Amino acid sequence: MSRKSTTIGLIAMMLLLVALAGGCGGRTPEPSPAPVTPAASPLAVKTPTPTLTPSPTVAVSPTPAGTPEPTALPGDLRITWGEWWYEGEYLANPDKYPADPAYHDRSFNIRVTIQNASSQVLPGNVLPVFYLTDGEGERPVITWYYSPDDLRPLKPGEKKEAVFRALTYAPGQWIARAEIQWRGQVWAKEFPKR
Repeated sequence: MSRKSTTIGLIAMMLLLVALAGGCGGRTPEPSPAPVTPAASPLAVKTPTPTLTPSPTVAVSPTPAGTPEPTALPGDLRITWGEWWYEGEYLANPDKYPADPAYHDRSFNIRVTIQNASSQVLPGNVLPVFYLTDGEGERPVITWYYSPDDLRPLKPGEKKEAVFRALTYAPGQWIARAEIQWRGQVWAKEFPKR
């Protein structure tokens, strides 16, 4: 082998060794940065929901039978009652009633006046219910109102009144009692048998 070839072989071997040394001793990779934990957002904190305790229910007993008529309902209403008999209803208006005058010779009239005694507007559905007695017990017969005007809301201090006319339909039947229910309470007026 010639000296030139030997020199070329040595150079090639040195280049190979340099290349191998570069591959094994390369740059050390930089360490990855530590993961950053984001700070907790104040919006993510849940506020506990308060527990609502229901208000206690107050039981209100109805007005016992025979209680004197109310003159005022606490803070809201004042009620007055009036009653009278009208004789000769059938004889005065024979065309308005059935042919048997024995059932319609007189009528029982009730006037109810309701006044708003509060400083607020009250709804118009504060109306009496009348109960008819027919010998077998009481039963409600009608919720009183005469016109849409009777159902209007009541302004502070305002009154509404109307006359309820209950005909005596047959012997032993009459309007015995009227009630007004308002805010869970009952006020009653009894009408004695005539």
